[in-house]
Amino acid sequence: MPRERPLKLFYSYSRQDDGLCARLAKHLSVYERAGLLLGWHDAKSPGGADWKKEISERICQADIVLLLMSENFVGSSWCIEEYDLAMAQHDAGKCWLIPINVRAVEWWDSLKVLNAIPPLSRPIMSGTAEEQDEAFRQTAVRIKEAAERLLNENPAPA
Repeated sequence: MPRERPLKLFYSYSRQDDGLCARLAKHLSVYERAGLLLGWHDAKSPGGADWKKEISERICQADIVLLLMSENFVGSSWCIEEYDLAMAQHDAGKCWLIPINVRAVEWWDSLKVLNAIPPLSRPIMSGTAEEQDEAFRQTAVRIKEAAERLLNENPAPA
């Protein structure tokens, strides 16, 4: 399927990790301003919206789904529903699913086949404050590279 800029990016995360999602979104904002990405997470949902329906629709419309993996994510039944829907979209070739290794946590076998950012041996929050800043920066760069690769593999029609 041809893709156009900006690519739609969906953040799947536990509400307990709001601050971590916000940090990653700030790092990715440079790519939003450049027109590469258009990020969405549930905090952008307007008041009165049917949030479950909107989240499901946004996952189905996303070009890239980020899973912010933490103990809060794997412990949330709603995050598991988001994961299941995103994995179905990924398996159907409708989106790229990128696990973001935020905190040390046991991963499902189905996720271990996907390349995590950063690698499983080094969660973002495992280092000092300076190392965390650098891990968020490197994660944003790797997401940008994935977006560019996705655009190059599926360019928009001329």
